[in-house]
Amino acid sequence: MFANRKSSPKLSFEGLEKRLMMDGNITATFQAGNLLITGDKLANGVSIVGSAVPGEFVIQGMQTAYVPTTVNGKHSIIFEHVQNITIDLKAGDDILRVGNITGDLTRISGGLTVNPGPGNKTLTVTNVSVGGITSLATGAGNDLVTVEKLVAKKAFALETGAGNDTVKIRNSVFADLTVNLGGGNDGLVFAGNTVGRKGVLDSGAGLDSLNANWRKVSTGNISVINFETYF
Repeated sequence: MFANRKSSPKLSFEGLEKRLMMDGNITATFQAGNLLITGDKLANGVSIVGSAVPGEFVIQGMQTAYVPTTVNGKHSIIFEHVQNITIDLKAGDDILRVGNITGDLTRISGGLTVNPGPGNKTLTVTNVSVGGITSLATGAGNDLVTVEKLVAKKAFALETGAGNDTVKIRNSVFADLTVNLGGGNDGLVFAGNTVGRKGVLDSGAGLDSLNANWRKVSTGNISVINFETYF
C-alpha cells in the first residue's frame, strides 16, 4: 500500500516585459518661413534634406543606439516655404545630418543654426548651400563634426566646446570662417576649401592637431591659433 503524496504546486513564470531605451521624439514647428527642430533629453537622430522644390524640406527620424527617433510622432514630415532652419537637440548623444552627399544640393535660402547641448554629438553637413549665416555649435562632449561640399555665402562659425572633438572640413566654400574647438584634445582636418575674405582656426585649450594641405586651400587671410601639432 502506498502512502498518499501531496501534490506540489506547479510553478509558473510570467514573461518579463521588453523594455527599450526609446530614442525620443523630435518636435518640428514652422512659422513665417522659420523651421524650428527641437529634441528632448534622450538620444535623438534626425536628417534634414531639401528637395528639388525650393523651400521644401524632408525631416526624418534616424536610427541611433536603439530605435528610430520620431518627428512629431511620425517617421518623417515635409515642410514647404522654409527660409531659415534652427536646430536645438538639447542634451543627449544625438545624430544630426543636414543634406545628402549622394542626392541633390540642399539649398537653404536663409540661415542655418545648430544650438549647443551636452552629450556626444555627431553632426554632418554635406552638399548644402546656405544663403544666410551658418552657426554650428555642439556643446560639451566628445563630438564628431563633418562639413563637406558646403557653400556658406555669409559668415560661417563652428564651436564644439569642451571635450575631445574630431572635426573635418573639406571641399567647401566660405565667405568668412571661424572655427573654435574649445577645451579638450581635438583634431581638425582642413583641406580643399576656399575662404573668400578671412578665416580663423582656433583649437582652444588642450593638445590639438591640425591636418591641413594648404596647397589645396584657397584663402584670403587665415589665422591658425593654439594648435600644438601640424600635419
